[in-house]
Amino acid sequence: MEGAGIARILAHPSHGNYAVALLARRQESLDGLAKELRSQTPEGVFETFATDTSPDKLRKALADIKEHQSFKDLKLRLAIYSIKNAAKKPFMQETYQDYMESLQTYAGGAMIFAQESLKRLFADHGEKTLAEGAEKKRLHNLHGVEAPIELCEPEIYADVVLP
Repeated sequence: MEGAGIARILAHPSHGNYAVALLARRQESLDGLAKELRSQTPEGVFETFATDTSPDKLRKALADIKEHQSFKDLKLRLAIYSIKNAAKKPFMQETYQDYMESLQTYAGGAMIFAQESLKRLFADHGEKTLAEGAEKKRLHNLHGVEAPIELCEPEIYADVVLP
């Protein structure tokens, strides 16, 4: 299932009833995606945030989500990051510099997303462990689907980050 499908299911009242924050590099793609999702799930909450995977921009996008009217009183429950590696050249044509740049975007974005999501999960739910009776804090790094997602309930929110 691709990112749009995951967002649609999670926002649907009979499945997840999550509010969803959509992230992508281009606002135009976000606008089209949000329009499509709203038409398919009219009761869903879908908001858009343009960003890339650079540390400063990703941190700003996640902070903007936390302060957005649709999410500001909600707790983060689940974070999912899934972005495709942009390297598409045949291996023998790949250069070290191009490969490392792609890796920085792909893996560096995952690291920042994970750190910032964990900070938010701990802030929202405390740092107690499961053995101490705390609820699960979910952070997933997915590969092979088209969109990263960060999720919460309707009293929770979800971020979908598209490549």
